Amino acid sequence: MDTESELREFVLKEILRGEDAGQLGNEDNLIDSGVLDSMAMMQVVTHLEKTYGITVETNDLVPETFQSIRALSEFVARKTGGS
Repeated sequence: MDTESELREFVLKEILRGEDAGQLGNEDNLIDSGVLDSMAMMQVVTHLEKTYGITVETNDLVPETFQSIRALSEFVARKTGGS
């Protein structure tokens, strides 16, 4: 499973609690749509650190990092040295 798919599945299962997968696109704004609030962002941070073995630094905690599934995937790629 690619990173975007895995992150999308995580958000749907753990944050949105099983809502219809068709309602969350990889470029949908997670913050403006209310999907991610501060508590949900911390869930995502914990997931990223455990799943991908990365450390999310304080300076990474900016809206751009959490903007969308795609932005999260690109963040993981940068942190892991992936493409």
